[in-house]
Amino acid sequence: MRQAAKGLIDGVFFLRRACDSSIRVRIDGETKKKAARVLDKMGLSISDAVRCVLACHLLVAIEKTLHDQGLHIS
Repeated sequence: MRQAAKGLIDGVFFLRRACDSSIRVRIDGETKKKAARVLDKMGLSISDAVRCVLACHLLVAIEKTLHDQGLHIS
């Protein structure tokens, strides 16, 4: 992973944990190739991108839960 992308991921996703589980995703080959090319230019792997998406969804879910409980993140 390129240093700039790694720094961005480390800065945004502060909940870093050891990778001890896996996810299998079925996708057509052409989409996988296109995604890999774009992500490579950003210094990311497909696995990095999936982790980023899942972490973003987790943060959104946490924020929504806090909002529903009357707490707000500014």
